[in-house]
Amino acid sequence: MDEFAYLDYLYQNPQIFGKTFRKIRTDKKFTIEEVCSKNNACNRKTLYNFESGKNCLNIFSLVRILPNINTSITDYFAAVFAYQASASEKFMKKVMNYYYQNNIEALKKILVEKQADKSKNLEKHAYILMIYAFLYEMDSDFQISEEILEKAGDYFFGVEQWGYTELNLFSNTAHVLNINLTITIARDLVKQKEIFDFDLKRRKVFLGSLLNVSYACIRNYYLDDTVYFFDAIGDLIAEQMLEKTVFERIIFKFMKGYYHLLKGDADKGKNLMKKAIELFEITETSSAVERYKTYYKVALFQAKELEKLGNSCMYEQHTLRSFL
Repeated sequence: MDEFAYLDYLYQNPQIFGKTFRKIRTDKKFTIEEVCSKNNACNRKTLYNFESGKNCLNIFSLVRILPNINTSITDYFAAVFAYQASASEKFMKKVMNYYYQNNIEALKKILVEKQADKSKNLEKHAYILMIYAFLYEMDSDFQISEEILEKAGDYFFGVEQWGYTELNLFSNTAHVLNINLTITIARDLVKQKEIFDFDLKRRKVFLGSLLNVSYACIRNYYLDDTVYFFDAIGDLIAEQMLEKTVFERIIFKFMKGYYHLLKGDADKGKNLMKKAIELFEITETSSAVERYKTYYKVALFQAKELEKLGNSCMYEQHTLRSFL
């Protein structure tokens, strides 16, 4: 990371850098006094403010002070990104647990905390959108503003390295983002899917992302795009062990049923969706059972509304999209 990249990232994430430094210092049992006094690296107040996330150290001060905790700049940056990933995963797990528990009040509290975050980090907007998406699914009074959608869209469009956190955020917001943006991002990810080949964790989240993208495509009647993503999902599932993708295979079955329902093959579509719900019940994933029963009702309503338009325009996608 060069100086300008460091300054830009540090400006957006001062707490991550300072807290990582503090963790290394305390793990190695160095006191603030010891670190500051050696070579007159900095004063105590400056270091305290840095470690507490109140201000930043410039790149030259950082390079000068790291030897005082016996840490190279390479090891320090590795620790920074590990700290960031760990914190993001813990936060994501907490939010997902509240979602599965249908705990609206807890999600509201987290939303308020995220909205109060004054950092310049665009990632926070993706988190905010994700929480809004979960709340909206539980209570339709939680409308998502265009401003939130736009800021989160800017974040996703600017992602250069898709790690676990980025994929998870995209997976959980793909169905509420602008559908064209969702499709563009997902197609780009499919084209570079080899970057996930050696990381099973990211590969699994990538598979989940494509399933959610497929849902968004079907719901918005982008059926040609759905077929494209179905092909990619099929390839990913075929390359992974059955026991590692049971949940994803059931979801894929449901999505296929949803697709066939809107294509006009109601019997096949309903049977596939019902079978998927039965499989969720067999595998005792109760939260999924209730969620997909709701999706099933929505799909039936959508199919009924489409049928009212008449067979003459059943497959005219631009007409259906404007209706939906």
